[in-house]
Amino acid sequence: WPSSVRFGMHIKGGAVWVGDGWLVLGSAADSLGRRRILRLVFEDAAGVIPTGEERAEGVQSFLRGNDSGRWATALPRFSKVRLASVNEGIDAVLEASQHGLSLQLSKTPRSESAAVVMRIEGHRAFSPIADGSLSFPTGSTSLNVTARSGRDVVGRIGAQSSAHVRVVGASRFRAELSGSDAHETQSIELDLSWAGFVGGSSEQNVIGAGLDQTGHVILVGATD
Repeated sequence: WPSSVRFGMHIKGGAVWVGDGWLVLGSAADSLGRRRILRLVFEDAAGVIPTGEERAEGVQSFLRGNDSGRWATALPRFSKVRLASVNEGIDAVLEASQHGLSLQLSKTPRSESAAVVMRIEGHRAFSPIADGSLSFPTGSTSLNVTARSGRDVVGRIGAQSSAHVRVVGASRFRAELSGSDAHETQSIELDLSWAGFVGGSSEQNVIGAGLDQTGHVILVGATD
């Protein structure tokens, strides 16, 4: 990968590469080896260098091609990646989750209200979906962003809710952490997950279909 990438991780449905104040999310490769790519930028975090946390056992090497000078060997492994102070008073912590990528935004105890604006690049247009998430379509897949507190969905993105995540433009959304607490670190967790949809260019299998009470068609199956 490019020298600007400091960390890489495999997640459910794809991969993530992390640089100084940004991350790139790639979907799993399709049958032709193509990935769908989206870039998430923390708008006030230019030059924030990510660091690894919770060192894991073992090392990892990447030996691609015949030029040994471009190989990366014996790289340390970590469970989490932290971008400290993506905006004043807020840290971002990344780790793989059962959904895909968990992005936790935390405000330190005793700090005043804080907010961070994130911009997603590379999508056609975003739209809200039924559970209050945002969907960023790209080709035959989409990246879904869901606000959570702990493991429970606490509000719809785009509305004033207890999750304090609001849409502020065609490609931007703002996470807010308000108030102060002398003992606890307040946080919002965003789940970022890749989802396929029927009508894309890759494989899709429908194993059941039906109508709900309002006449909507419901399909059950899998997409690649």
